[in-house]
Amino acid sequence: MPEAPISARKAEIIRIAGGLFAERGFQGTSLRDIGEAVALRRGSLYSHFSSKEEILVRLLEPAVADLREALERAASASGTGRERLQLAMTEALRCSQGHRDAILVLFQDRQLIEDAPALHGISEQAKTIAPIWLRCITAGQGDGSIRADVAPASIALGLISLLVGALSDRHLGLYAAAGNVGDDRSELGRAATTLIFEGITPR
Repeated sequence: MPEAPISARKAEIIRIAGGLFAERGFQGTSLRDIGEAVALRRGSLYSHFSSKEEILVRLLEPAVADLREALERAASASGTGRERLQLAMTEALRCSQGHRDAILVLFQDRQLIEDAPALHGISEQAKTIAPIWLRCITAGQGDGSIRADVAPASIALGLISLLVGALSDRHLGLYAAAGNVGDDRSELGRAATTLIFEGITPR
């Protein structure tokens, strides 16, 4: 039975908490920080969520589900493995723009999420994502459209690192200094995708 839709106030708390988690890390953000940011005392915050972990799960669940669905669409598309992998990266960038804070938290706090018993469920869901990347890569290595002298896991890690980097604010000062205006993450993602795919395609 699907969960009931969350209230607008809960959604606002999740959104604001997500920004804090992405900026400070999950451990670096307290319930007091969240309460202050949403103008609620800690006791009042507990009337909406039982714990900080519950807020994190609510933040991550839709992001993980949407990312997995986007990658599955790409992996199931027609074309070479390289074409499917490039489509997967494009889809992941698009999806991640809509779930920026959640995706950053998912990768920046990955070990914590794996180790925390209260986050076991979302950790197991997140583990279904990597095999989809690897499926595209091994298909491309099998059909000759992706170079075979680099381990599939290394290629996947490189793609994910670029994906997370394209979402992060920490490098955007350098991006602006290079002569670009604003923080156009979509353009940065496209540039990163072009560079890595030129590197993994056989010459």
